Amino acid sequence: MLETLSRARCTGGFTGDTAAYGPGSYDVNGAVVVGVDMAGTAGSTTDGCDGLTNNVAGRIVLVDRGNCTFKTKTLRAQEAGAIGVI
Repeated sequence: MLETLSRARCTGGFTGDTAAYGPGSYDVNGAVVVGVDMAGTAGSTTDGCDGLTNNVAGRIVLVDRGNCTFKTKTLRAQEAGAIGVI
């Protein structure tokens, strides 16, 4: 399931910011797709802790909280070609 997410639709309490690592600017417009991974370390296939197995290139990846650091999740998404992580 893909949905285009734009700044205009992110109203009502949602905020965004850059990480303390990575690029200083970014484009928040893009399709959102759930990241599916290999479930190697944490047992979940949607936490983004292991290499992503579905096509996320050029998209914003949605992952579950927990099981590993957000830095690990963003690294896995970046390795797979994602443009952002939620």
